[in-house]
Amino acid sequence: METALSTIPYFSFLQPGFTVHGDIVSDHGLTCVGLVDGNVTSTQGLVHIAKGSVVRGNVDGEHVVLDGTVEGDIRARSSALLNGRAKGRVIYGGTIRLGEDADLEGTTLSRAAILEYAETARADTAAPAETIS
Repeated sequence: METALSTIPYFSFLQPGFTVHGDIVSDHGLTCVGLVDGNVTSTQGLVHIAKGSVVRGNVDGEHVVLDGTVEGDIRARSSALLNGRAKGRVIYGGTIRLGEDADLEGTTLSRAAILEYAETARADTAAPAETIS
């Protein structure tokens, strides 16, 4: 049975002045107004890189709105709205809109027919534990 709480969309907010050193992975929408030194990924919903924010890494989301700066690749599985600064590849699965303030420095725009969320596998760098019998 579906309740009122189960239909409320979840959304996270990275406040101005907040800095993250590392990757952010979300299963819902996200607005970033701070600084991220890593990748920003959302499995569903909107990823908004707000004006004044900087992401030094890749951005991956169902819908991506760029008003700030991304120094890495942008992967929008459904739609992309670029009104900020992009310094990398932009790959989109549906539609793309460029705003009047879009600054695509060295950016390549590519449309892919079908894009799905794909979790990247991380190699475990730790040495395997020894078994003592």
